[in-house]
Amino acid sequence: MRRLSRRARAWERGSRAAWRPVSTLLLLLAAACALLAAPGAMARPPARPQETLPQLRLAVAVAVTADGEYGDAMAVLASSVRKHYPLAEGPRGVALVAIVTPKVQRLRPMLKEFGWMIKEVDGPGVAYEEIADSKLRLNIRKAGCCGLDELLKLRALQLEEYDRVLVLDGDTIMLGPVDRLFATNATLVYTRDGAGGGVRPPAHGGEYPLQGGVWMVRPSAAVFARVMDGFKHGEFHKNGLGWNDSGSGYWWGGGTIQGLLPWMFRHVFPEGESLEVDRCLYDNMGDEDRCRDMAQEQLRLYHFTVCPKPWSCMLNEGRSSCSVAQHAWWKTRQGIEEARGLTPTPTCNRRGRYSPMMVPENDRALYVKLCNQPQYCEWTKDFQAEE
Repeated sequence: MRRLSRRARAWERGSRAAWRPVSTLLLLLAAACALLAAPGAMARPPARPQETLPQLRLAVAVAVTADGEYGDAMAVLASSVRKHYPLAEGPRGVALVAIVTPKVQRLRPMLKEFGWMIKEVDGPGVAYEEIADSKLRLNIRKAGCCGLDELLKLRALQLEEYDRVLVLDGDTIMLGPVDRLFATNATLVYTRDGAGGGVRPPAHGGEYPLQGGVWMVRPSAAVFARVMDGFKHGEFHKNGLGWNDSGSGYWWGGGTIQGLLPWMFRHVFPEGESLEVDRCLYDNMGDEDRCRDMAQEQLRLYHFTVCPKPWSCMLNEGRSSCSVAQHAWWKTRQGIEEARGLTPTPTCNRRGRYSPMMVPENDRALYVKLCNQPQYCEWTKDFQAEE
Protein backbone atom coordinates (compact mmCIF):
# COMPACT_ATOMS: atom_id res chain seq x y z
CA MET A 1 0.00 0.00 0.00
CA ARG A 2 1.33 3.42 -0.94
CA ARG A 3 1.96 5.57 2.10
CA LEU A 4 0.78 9.16 2.28
CA SER A 5 3.74 11.49 1.84
CA ARG A 6 4.93 13.84 4.56
CA ARG A 7 4.11 16.77 2.27
CA ALA A 8 0.48 15.69 1.82
CA ARG A 9 0.02 15.06 5.56
CA ALA A 10 1.48 18.48 6.38
CA TRP A 11 -0.82 20.21 3.87
CA GLU A 12 -3.93 18.57 5.31
CA ARG A 13 -3.00 19.46 8.91
CA GLY A 14 -2.25 23.04 7.91
CA SER A 15 -5.47 23.36 5.92
CA ARG A 16 -7.62 22.21 8.82
CA ALA A 17 -5.84 24.55 11.22
CA ALA A 18 -6.23 27.53 8.87
CA TRP A 19 -9.97 26.96 8.49
CA ARG A 20 -10.71 26.30 12.17
CA PRO A 21 -10.85 29.98 13.35
CA VAL A 22 -13.31 30.91 10.60
CA SER A 23 -15.47 27.88 11.35
CA THR A 24 -15.44 28.55 15.09
CA LEU A 25 -16.51 32.16 14.57
CA LEU A 26 -19.39 31.09 12.33
CA LEU A 27 -20.55 28.52 14.88
CA LEU A 28 -20.43 31.08 17.70
CA LEU A 29 -22.43 33.60 15.66
CA ALA A 30 -25.00 30.95 14.76
CA ALA A 31 -25.32 29.91 18.40
CA ALA A 32 -25.70 33.52 19.56
CA CYS A 33 -28.43 34.18 16.99
CA ALA A 34 -30.26 31.04 18.04
CA LEU A 35 -30.17 32.00 21.72
CA LEU A 36 -31.39 35.53 21.01
CA ALA A 37 -34.18 34.33 18.76
CA ALA A 38 -35.46 31.49 20.93
CA PRO A 39 -34.23 31.13 24.52
CA GLY A 40 -33.91 27.50 25.48
CA ALA A 41 -33.87 26.32 21.88
CA MET A 42 -30.33 24.96 22.28
CA ALA A 43 -31.76 22.02 24.24
CA ARG A 44 -31.88 20.24 20.87
CA PRO A 45 -29.67 20.65 17.77
CA PRO A 46 -30.79 23.71 15.80
CA ALA A 47 -32.20 23.18 12.31
CA ARG A 48 -30.06 24.31 9.41
CA PRO A 49 -31.09 27.92 8.71
CA GLN A 50 -32.90 28.72 5.48
CA GLU A 51 -33.35 32.07 3.79
CA THR A 52 -36.24 33.33 1.69
CA LEU A 53 -35.71 33.69 -2.04
CA PRO A 54 -36.43 37.45 -2.28
CA GLN A 55 -33.38 38.00 -0.07
CA LEU A 56 -31.05 36.02 -2.31
CA ARG A 57 -29.21 36.65 -5.55
CA LEU A 58 -29.55 33.39 -7.46
CA ALA A 59 -27.93 31.85 -10.54
CA VAL A 60 -27.86 28.64 -12.54
CA ALA A 61 -24.45 27.94 -14.05
CA VAL A 62 -23.14 25.54 -16.68
CA ALA A 63 -19.52 24.91 -17.59
CA VAL A 64 -18.85 24.58 -21.32
CA THR A 65 -15.42 23.09 -22.00
CA ALA A 66 -15.56 22.84 -25.83
CA ASP A 67 -17.69 23.53 -28.88
CA GLY A 68 -20.01 20.63 -29.68
CA GLU A 69 -23.56 19.46 -30.28
CA TYR A 70 -24.83 21.13 -27.11
CA GLY A 71 -26.68 24.22 -28.32
CA ASP A 72 -30.14 22.63 -28.33
CA ALA A 73 -29.58 21.18 -24.85
CA MET A 74 -28.50 24.57 -23.49
CA ALA A 75 -31.56 26.19 -25.08
CA VAL A 76 -33.91 23.63 -23.53
CA LEU A 77 -32.24 23.88 -20.12
CA ALA A 78 -32.48 27.68 -20.17
CA SER A 79 -36.14 27.53 -21.21
CA SER A 80 -36.93 25.01 -18.48
CA VAL A 81 -35.40 27.32 -15.85
CA ARG A 82 -37.31 30.30 -17.22
CA LYS A 83 -40.59 28.36 -17.01
CA HIS A 84 -40.24 28.32 -13.22
CA TYR A 85 -38.12 31.45 -12.72
CA PRO A 86 -39.09 33.94 -15.47
CA LEU A 87 -36.89 36.80 -14.26
CA ALA A 88 -33.11 37.07 -14.52
CA GLU A 89 -32.84 39.40 -11.51
CA GLY A 90 -34.88 40.93 -8.73
CA PRO A 91 -37.13 39.00 -6.29
CA ARG A 92 -37.10 35.32 -7.27
CA GLY A 93 -34.88 36.19 -10.22
CA VAL A 94 -32.41 33.57 -11.43
CA ALA A 95 -29.49 34.53 -13.68
CA LEU A 96 -28.12 32.09 -16.27
CA VAL A 97 -24.31 31.93 -16.40
CA ALA A 98 -22.21 29.96 -18.89
CA ILE A 99 -18.62 29.49 -17.71
CA VAL A 100 -16.48 29.07 -20.82
CA THR A 101 -12.85 29.15 -21.93
CA PRO A 102 -11.48 31.03 -24.97
CA LYS A 103 -11.61 27.86 -27.10
CA VAL A 104 -15.43 27.88 -26.92
CA GLN A 105 -16.49 30.13 -29.78
CA ARG A 106 -19.05 28.53 -32.09
CA LEU A 107 -21.53 27.87 -29.27
CA ARG A 108 -21.51 31.43 -27.97
CA PRO A 109 -24.20 32.83 -30.28
CA MET A 110 -26.62 30.09 -29.24
CA LEU A 111 -25.82 30.57 -25.56
CA LYS A 112 -26.40 34.32 -25.78
CA GLU A 113 -29.61 33.87 -27.77
CA PHE A 114 -31.13 31.89 -24.92
CA GLY A 115 -30.08 34.20 -22.14
CA TRP A 116 -26.83 32.68 -20.91
CA MET A 117 -24.39 35.34 -19.73
CA ILE A 118 -20.91 34.43 -20.89
CA LYS A 119 -18.34 34.24 -18.11
CA GLU A 120 -14.98 33.63 -19.79
CA VAL A 121 -12.11 32.27 -17.72
CA ASP A 122 -8.69 31.15 -18.86
CA GLY A 123 -9.18 27.57 -17.70
CA PRO A 124 -10.07 25.47 -14.67
CA GLY A 125 -7.71 27.39 -12.38
CA VAL A 126 -4.86 24.91 -12.31
CA ALA A 127 -2.26 23.75 -14.83
CA TYR A 128 -0.99 20.18 -15.16
CA GLU A 129 2.47 21.16 -13.99
CA GLU A 130 1.03 22.52 -10.72
CA ILE A 131 -0.25 19.09 -9.65
CA ALA A 132 2.23 17.77 -7.07
CA ASP A 133 1.09 14.13 -7.26
CA SER A 134 2.99 12.79 -10.27
CA LYS A 135 0.62 9.85 -10.81
CA LEU A 136 -2.46 12.07 -10.69
CA ARG A 137 -0.76 14.48 -13.08
CA LEU A 138 -0.21 11.59 -15.50
CA ASN A 139 -3.71 10.09 -15.19
CA ILE A 140 -5.87 13.19 -14.86
CA ARG A 141 -6.30 13.56 -18.62
CA LYS A 142 -8.50 10.46 -18.60
CA ALA A 143 -10.32 11.10 -15.31
CA GLY A 144 -14.08 11.60 -15.21
CA CYS A 145 -15.86 13.04 -18.23
CA CYS A 146 -13.20 15.42 -19.45
CA GLY A 147 -10.08 15.29 -17.33
CA LEU A 148 -8.76 18.53 -15.89
CA ASP A 149 -11.41 20.56 -17.74
CA GLU A 150 -14.10 19.14 -15.44
CA LEU A 151 -12.69 21.39 -12.71
CA LEU A 152 -14.02 24.35 -14.71
CA LYS A 153 -17.28 23.82 -12.79
CA LEU A 154 -15.52 24.85 -9.60
CA ARG A 155 -15.30 28.39 -10.98
CA ALA A 156 -18.90 28.72 -9.79
CA LEU A 157 -17.41 29.24 -6.33
CA GLN A 158 -15.89 32.49 -7.59
CA LEU A 159 -19.24 33.99 -8.62
CA GLU A 160 -19.50 36.02 -5.43
CA GLU A 161 -21.99 38.42 -6.97
CA TYR A 162 -24.56 35.68 -6.23
CA ASP A 163 -25.64 34.13 -2.93
CA ARG A 164 -26.37 30.73 -4.46
CA VAL A 165 -25.19 29.16 -7.70
CA LEU A 166 -26.81 25.94 -8.86
CA VAL A 167 -24.32 24.09 -11.09
CA LEU A 168 -25.92 21.89 -13.75
CA ASP A 169 -24.65 19.73 -16.57
CA GLY A 170 -26.05 20.46 -20.01
CA ASP A 171 -27.90 17.14 -20.05
CA THR A 172 -30.31 18.21 -17.32
CA ILE A 173 -33.77 19.76 -17.30
CA MET A 174 -35.68 21.62 -14.58
CA LEU A 175 -39.11 20.04 -14.16
CA GLY A 176 -40.27 21.98 -11.12
CA PRO A 177 -39.33 24.90 -8.85
CA VAL A 178 -36.37 24.38 -6.54
CA ASP A 179 -37.10 27.08 -3.96
CA ARG A 180 -36.22 24.85 -1.01
CA LEU A 181 -32.89 23.96 -2.59
CA PHE A 182 -32.02 27.61 -3.27
CA ALA A 183 -32.97 28.54 0.30
CA THR A 184 -30.66 25.93 1.85
CA ASN A 185 -27.80 27.65 3.65
CA ALA A 186 -24.60 25.62 3.16
CA THR A 187 -21.35 26.12 1.30
CA LEU A 188 -21.98 22.95 -0.73
CA VAL A 189 -25.34 21.23 -1.33
CA TYR A 190 -25.09 17.99 -3.27
CA THR A 191 -26.59 14.61 -4.05
CA ARG A 192 -24.78 11.31 -3.91
CA ASP A 193 -24.13 9.23 -6.97
CA GLY A 194 -26.02 5.99 -7.11
CA ALA A 195 -22.95 4.06 -8.25
CA GLY A 196 -22.09 3.01 -4.69
CA GLY A 197 -19.27 3.70 -2.29
CA GLY A 198 -16.18 2.63 -4.20
CA VAL A 199 -14.45 -0.45 -2.80
CA ARG A 200 -16.06 -0.01 0.65
CA PRO A 201 -19.87 0.35 1.02
CA PRO A 202 -21.08 3.00 3.48
CA ALA A 203 -22.25 0.27 5.87
CA HIS A 204 -18.59 -0.70 6.27
CA GLY A 205 -17.08 2.73 6.69
CA GLY A 206 -16.94 3.68 3.02
CA GLU A 207 -18.54 6.62 1.25
CA TYR A 208 -20.90 7.37 -1.59
CA PRO A 209 -19.55 9.54 -4.42
CA LEU A 210 -20.80 13.04 -5.02
CA GLN A 211 -22.79 13.27 -8.25
CA GLY A 212 -21.03 15.88 -10.36
CA GLY A 213 -23.92 16.86 -12.65
CA VAL A 214 -26.07 18.73 -10.11
CA TRP A 215 -24.79 20.61 -7.04
CA MET A 216 -25.10 24.04 -5.51
CA VAL A 217 -22.64 26.37 -3.81
CA ARG A 218 -22.69 29.45 -1.67
CA PRO A 219 -19.90 31.21 -3.60
CA SER A 220 -16.67 32.01 -1.81
CA ALA A 221 -13.36 32.86 -3.44
CA ALA A 222 -11.63 31.66 -0.26
CA VAL A 223 -13.27 28.23 -0.52
CA PHE A 224 -12.37 28.02 -4.22
CA ALA A 225 -8.73 28.80 -3.42
CA ARG A 226 -8.61 26.18 -0.66
CA VAL A 227 -10.23 23.47 -2.82
CA MET A 228 -7.79 24.16 -5.66
CA ASP A 229 -4.91 24.14 -3.19
CA GLY A 230 -6.08 20.73 -2.03
CA PHE A 231 -6.15 19.48 -5.60
CA LYS A 232 -2.64 20.75 -6.23
CA HIS A 233 -1.10 19.38 -3.04
CA GLY A 234 -3.21 16.34 -2.19
CA GLU A 235 -2.47 12.79 -3.30
CA PHE A 236 -4.88 10.51 -5.11
CA HIS A 237 -4.17 6.83 -4.48
CA LYS A 238 -5.65 3.99 -6.50
CA ASN A 239 -5.35 1.64 -3.54
CA GLY A 240 -9.00 1.82 -2.55
CA LEU A 241 -8.43 4.82 -0.28
CA GLY A 242 -8.55 7.71 -2.76
CA TRP A 243 -7.62 11.24 -1.72
CA ASN A 244 -4.95 11.36 0.99
CA ASP A 245 -5.89 7.81 2.04
CA SER A 246 -9.16 9.20 3.42
CA GLY A 247 -11.38 6.54 1.79
CA SER A 248 -12.95 9.31 -0.28
CA GLY A 249 -12.73 9.43 -4.06
CA TYR A 250 -11.94 5.90 -5.16
CA TRP A 251 -14.67 5.73 -7.81
CA TRP A 252 -15.39 6.92 -11.36
CA GLY A 253 -14.46 10.59 -11.66
CA GLY A 254 -12.83 10.46 -8.23
CA GLY A 255 -9.70 12.22 -9.42
CA THR A 256 -11.72 15.34 -10.22
CA ILE A 257 -14.91 16.89 -8.81
CA GLN A 258 -16.74 13.70 -7.85
CA GLY A 259 -13.91 12.74 -5.49
CA LEU A 260 -12.23 16.06 -4.74
CA LEU A 261 -15.29 17.76 -3.26
CA PRO A 262 -16.26 14.82 -0.99
CA TRP A 263 -12.71 14.65 0.33
CA MET A 264 -12.50 18.38 1.02
CA PHE A 265 -15.95 18.72 2.57
CA ARG A 266 -15.96 15.45 4.53
CA HIS A 267 -12.34 15.31 5.67
CA VAL A 268 -10.72 18.77 5.43
CA PHE A 269 -13.39 21.42 5.99
CA PRO A 270 -15.23 21.37 9.33
CA GLU A 271 -18.42 19.38 9.63
CA GLY A 272 -21.51 21.34 8.65
CA GLU A 273 -20.08 23.10 5.60
CA SER A 274 -21.99 20.74 3.24
CA LEU A 275 -25.39 19.09 3.07
CA GLU A 276 -26.65 16.10 1.09
CA VAL A 277 -30.17 16.39 -0.38
CA ASP A 278 -32.56 13.90 -1.96
CA ARG A 279 -31.09 12.64 -5.23
CA CYS A 280 -34.48 11.55 -6.60
CA LEU A 281 -35.80 15.09 -6.22
CA TYR A 282 -32.77 17.11 -7.29
CA ASP A 283 -30.65 14.83 -9.48
CA ASN A 284 -33.01 12.13 -10.66
CA MET A 285 -31.26 9.77 -13.08
CA GLY A 286 -33.81 6.96 -12.98
CA ASP A 287 -31.19 4.56 -11.71
CA GLU A 288 -33.03 3.19 -8.69
CA ASP A 289 -36.64 2.17 -8.14
CA ARG A 290 -37.61 5.11 -5.94
CA CYS A 291 -36.29 7.57 -8.54
CA ARG A 292 -37.85 5.74 -11.48
CA ASP A 293 -41.26 5.61 -9.79
CA MET A 294 -41.36 9.19 -8.49
CA ALA A 295 -44.61 10.96 -9.35
CA GLN A 296 -44.39 13.53 -12.12
CA GLU A 297 -45.51 16.39 -9.87
CA GLN A 298 -42.65 15.68 -7.46
CA LEU A 299 -39.86 15.82 -10.04
CA ARG A 300 -37.58 18.86 -9.83
CA LEU A 301 -34.29 18.26 -11.69
CA TYR A 302 -33.69 15.38 -14.08
CA HIS A 303 -30.27 14.29 -15.31
CA PHE A 304 -30.01 12.26 -18.51
CA THR A 305 -27.29 9.73 -17.70
CA VAL A 306 -28.74 6.25 -17.19
CA CYS A 307 -31.84 7.49 -18.98
CA PRO A 308 -30.81 8.16 -22.61
CA LYS A 309 -30.27 11.75 -23.64
CA PRO A 310 -33.23 12.99 -25.73
CA TRP A 311 -31.01 13.85 -28.69
CA SER A 312 -29.89 10.20 -28.83
CA CYS A 313 -33.48 9.54 -30.03
CA MET A 314 -33.70 6.46 -27.80
CA LEU A 315 -37.04 7.11 -26.12
CA ASN A 316 -38.09 5.32 -22.96
CA GLU A 317 -41.70 4.19 -23.16
CA GLY A 318 -44.02 3.91 -20.19
CA ARG A 319 -44.62 6.11 -17.16
CA SER A 320 -41.20 6.12 -15.54
CA SER A 321 -39.47 9.36 -14.56
CA CYS A 322 -37.16 8.79 -17.55
CA SER A 323 -40.09 8.81 -19.98
CA VAL A 324 -41.60 11.88 -18.29
CA ALA A 325 -38.32 13.79 -18.52
CA GLN A 326 -37.61 12.84 -22.13
CA HIS A 327 -41.07 13.94 -23.25
CA ALA A 328 -40.76 17.16 -21.23
CA TRP A 329 -37.44 17.88 -22.99
CA TRP A 330 -39.00 17.45 -26.42
CA LYS A 331 -42.09 19.45 -25.47
CA THR A 332 -39.84 22.30 -24.30
CA ARG A 333 -37.81 22.16 -27.51
CA GLN A 334 -40.99 22.22 -29.63
CA GLY A 335 -42.24 25.18 -27.62
CA ILE A 336 -39.04 27.06 -28.42
CA GLU A 337 -39.58 26.43 -32.14
CA GLU A 338 -43.23 27.49 -32.03
CA ALA A 339 -42.33 30.71 -30.19
CA ARG A 340 -39.93 31.56 -33.04
CA GLY A 341 -42.41 30.81 -35.79
CA LEU A 342 -40.70 27.55 -36.74
CA THR A 343 -42.40 24.26 -37.47
CA PRO A 344 -42.01 22.09 -34.37
CA THR A 345 -39.73 19.13 -35.01
CA PRO A 346 -41.48 15.80 -34.35
CA THR A 347 -40.13 13.88 -31.38
CA CYS A 348 -37.18 11.82 -32.60
CA ASN A 349 -37.59 8.16 -31.62
CA ARG A 350 -35.05 6.41 -33.83
CA ARG A 351 -31.33 6.55 -33.15
CA GLY A 352 -29.27 8.42 -35.74
CA ARG A 353 -32.06 10.72 -36.93
CA TYR A 354 -31.65 13.83 -34.78
CA SER A 355 -32.11 17.23 -36.43
CA PRO A 356 -31.02 20.42 -34.63
CA MET A 357 -33.25 23.45 -34.24
CA MET A 358 -33.25 25.82 -37.21
CA VAL A 359 -32.49 28.82 -35.03
CA PRO A 360 -30.12 31.13 -36.98
CA GLU A 361 -27.60 31.22 -34.12
CA ASN A 362 -27.37 27.42 -34.05
CA ASP A 363 -24.23 26.03 -35.74
CA ARG A 364 -25.81 22.93 -37.28
CA ALA A 365 -22.48 21.58 -38.47
CA LEU A 366 -21.76 20.66 -34.86
CA TYR A 367 -24.61 18.12 -34.87
CA VAL A 368 -23.77 16.09 -37.97
CA LYS A 369 -22.64 13.02 -36.04
CA LEU A 370 -26.10 12.77 -34.43
CA CYS A 371 -27.76 12.11 -37.80
CA ASN A 372 -26.30 9.27 -39.87
CA GLN A 373 -29.29 7.96 -41.83
CA PRO A 374 -29.32 9.91 -45.12
CA GLN A 375 -33.04 9.55 -45.80
CA TYR A 376 -33.77 11.33 -42.52
CA CYS A 377 -30.81 13.68 -42.49
CA GLU A 378 -30.95 15.75 -45.67
CA TRP A 379 -29.91 18.79 -43.66
CA THR A 380 -26.44 17.25 -43.26
CA LYS A 381 -25.60 17.27 -46.94
CA ASP A 382 -24.02 20.71 -46.70
CA PHE A 383 -21.79 19.71 -43.80
CA GLN A 384 -19.05 17.23 -43.14
CA ALA A 385 -18.99 15.36 -39.86
CA GLU A 386 -16.58 17.01 -37.47
CA GLU A 387 -14.38 15.18 -35.04
